[in-house]
Amino acid sequence: MSNDRRFGFWLFVASSAAALLVRLVYLFQVREATLFKAPLLDSAFYVSRAWSIRYGDFIGDTVSFHSAPIYPYFISMFMGLAGADQSLWWLRLAQGLISALTVGLLALTALRLFGRWAGVATALLATFYGPFLFFSGEILEITLTLAFLAWALFLLAGRDKPGGLPLFAAGLLLGLAALGKPNILILGPVIWISLGLFRPLGRPSAWEWRRGILLAAGILVAVLPFTLRNKLAGDDWVLISSNGGINLFIGNNPQADGGFYVPSSMATDLRGSSRIVAEEARGRELRPSEVSRFWTGRALKFFRTRPAHAMGLITRKAGLLLNHYEIPNHYSYYFFREYYAPILRLPLTSWSMVLPLGLLGLALGLRGNVRARRQAWSLLAVALTVVLFFVTSRYRLPAALMLFPFAGHGLALLGRAFRDRRWKALGGALLILIAGSAMAHLPMVEKKDFHDDFMTISSFWFQQKDFEKGAFYSTEAIRQRPASAPAWHNLGFAYLQGGDFLRAEDCLWKAVEYDPNFGHAYSTLGSLYIQYVRPFMAEKCIDKAESLTPILRPHLKQVRQQIPVSREEWETEANMMLNALDLRAKDQPGRAEIMVEKAQVLGFRLERHAEALAVLDSIPPDAVPDSQSFREQVEFMKDRLIVARDHMRYLR
Repeated sequence: MSNDRRFGFWLFVASSAAALLVRLVYLFQVREATLFKAPLLDSAFYVSRAWSIRYGDFIGDTVSFHSAPIYPYFISMFMGLAGADQSLWWLRLAQGLISALTVGLLALTALRLFGRWAGVATALLATFYGPFLFFSGEILEITLTLAFLAWALFLLAGRDKPGGLPLFAAGLLLGLAALGKPNILILGPVIWISLGLFRPLGRPSAWEWRRGILLAAGILVAVLPFTLRNKLAGDDWVLISSNGGINLFIGNNPQADGGFYVPSSMATDLRGSSRIVAEEARGRELRPSEVSRFWTGRALKFFRTRPAHAMGLITRKAGLLLNHYEIPNHYSYYFFREYYAPILRLPLTSWSMVLPLGLLGLALGLRGNVRARRQAWSLLAVALTVVLFFVTSRYRLPAALMLFPFAGHGLALLGRAFRDRRWKALGGALLILIAGSAMAHLPMVEKKDFHDDFMTISSFWFQQKDFEKGAFYSTEAIRQRPASAPAWHNLGFAYLQGGDFLRAEDCLWKAVEYDPNFGHAYSTLGSLYIQYVRPFMAEKCIDKAESLTPILRPHLKQVRQQIPVSREEWETEANMMLNALDLRAKDQPGRAEIMVEKAQVLGFRLERHAEALAVLDSIPPDAVPDSQSFREQVEFMKDRLIVARDHMRYLR
């Protein structure tokens, strides 16, 4: 074994071992965390699908909507291993090992591109990179995606013009990575162009074309089985997943902010909601590919009709891509750092360090280096696809991974310049580092909170039927974000389950006040008013929920059937009560108790709040009994009637 090969071997072993040790420390620190023990959000879908695969449903019955159709198959290998409770623990251990090996591959890639010291520096930076560490413990596809991508980049870094077999293997790995992040498919044509495989157009060369075909063949071998699975399972030709259109729209619409912002009407079931909206707009049932095209059309319309806004949004997303903040769209890195993982509070490698060093490596490492230029073009292509859609910490990770060899090279160059006392070179490098750091710290992101994480924990406790804890974490979410309609809704739902109707009603209407288009709040209000025996309000709330959130319609159909009495029967009975009260009032004119009963029927049975308030206001002061409790009852009824009257404007 040559010295270079021996060095590379030990660099890979040492860096992978160090990275694995760090990841094991992290996993043991967070193993008891609520957000760690139970799969929630996207993780819950992947685990559910993995169990179905484990029990024989290998193909499934629908077209893949979520990206990473391969990930549930990976999870299924661990289902039932050492007991169901331990399955996810072994899965995370495996992901920790894969993440550690990815660090080793990054070090070897830097070694191939820039030499030994760049390899060592890259190993140090990647071993302690906080987001790599954090996501290795998440039940998400990103760990596999990064591993496949790192392996492909390692193969492509071997020679200026890789041979046919390495190209086929690189294509296969890129295809596997694209199954987790479909935007990585852009690397196929980028690598083809960078290798000069289009040059034979002028003078045909069979070997050049053969190499290009082998690269494409590798990608197809990885992707095509899942395309065929989609056709078999859902009778639709979808390459990988059908969420591309809605994701493009999420990142490009008048309300978009550059991150993963979904309107409240679609937040709980993006797949179902996006399909229903598209089908109602088209007036017929749509296949998943047609739904995706519908939303792609909506995004393109935004570009056509509001080009200035669209380009401003693209510029903002470019800034967010460079920004130091790790934007969450599952769990927050900062939440785990604050509450669960002390290791994340150490001075680990961060984007604020990697970006300036990476820019330094790019500025000084491309000249005369064909392989480095190829990786730089690949990095730029992936970054542009992220900006085209939306920016989050997880979606940025592939671009971050591709930047690491350049960051390692930049760090190695700094070390050599300092060692050799080349102060002029250090001054130039310092300017690049300052510029990179300034880009990373542009004021693009306002101070973030942990609202979403507390909301996820509250949902977990609701699933466990522990509504007291659900209410506690909903309250924590409200403290983080007082105007959060979902948090007020969750708190109201918890009170409703506990039988505290008044507090539940107040919280649910608070949710409506903060977001008048939040259909789930109206839906829960409908259920509350059924139990409250206020069928008029129940019907109005259910109608409103149906109009705002189409995905709730099957559920609301069942809720509507629970209304105990028809509107006509209820109104007839209420009018009979009013007639009886009027007769009593003739016999006992001005009696306050009768007028209060009449206001109650008008206000809370017929929902004629203004009339009820007028009745209460017409009670003669001298007719009010000398009773503190009675006066308090009247004042309380007035307050509730005023609130109910004001809420009616949301139901029109």
